[in-house]
Amino acid sequence: MKKLQVFILIAIVVFMNACSRKEQDRFVLVKGGVFKNNKSNFYGKNVKVSDFYIGKYEVTQKEWIEVMGSNPSKFKGDDLPVEMVSWYDCIEYCNRRSIKEGLKPYYNIYKDKKDLNNKCELDSIKWTITFNEGANGYRLPTEVEWEYAASGGQESENYKYSGSDNIDKVAWYWRNSGEQYISEGEWHRF
Repeated sequence: MKKLQVFILIAIVVFMNACSRKEQDRFVLVKGGVFKNNKSNFYGKNVKVSDFYIGKYEVTQKEWIEVMGSNPSKFKGDDLPVEMVSWYDCIEYCNRRSIKEGLKPYYNIYKDKKDLNNKCELDSIKWTITFNEGANGYRLPTEVEWEYAASGGQESENYKYSGSDNIDKVAWYWRNSGEQYISEGEWHRF
């Protein structure tokens, strides 16, 4: 009986570690540093970036549906990234996912208050968004965090793209794809 109890305890610990490891595998730590990119909005400026975590992959359509209840994507597939979403949709997704996982939402969303600073004529939605300081919920990366991560962070060796100066080595896009889409099963291979 004691052996069975020990076996069950070990099985539970292994299961719990496997679950938490799977969750950790979905994010990568981007070590902070000083970011200088002469081709960004921060042209010629050294910007200090703190350590942060970012999703290893884009949010999949399956993940989006589980949180938002619908799928706006044109190209359908559970494991394909969600697309056809606005910045406001993504802000709402972050908050809903935070609540679903018991985290404090990062954003305050005021749908009835127009954002007077949003001058973009293409945005049909212009909600006012503020931040919950000290929140532990999901959020979008800031512009500098995104540029820093996309350029490879402090490990970039000053590459033009994340991992290489040759875009064909690190990206799937119209010039090197032969106008073929990555199939659903191949998406996370890159």
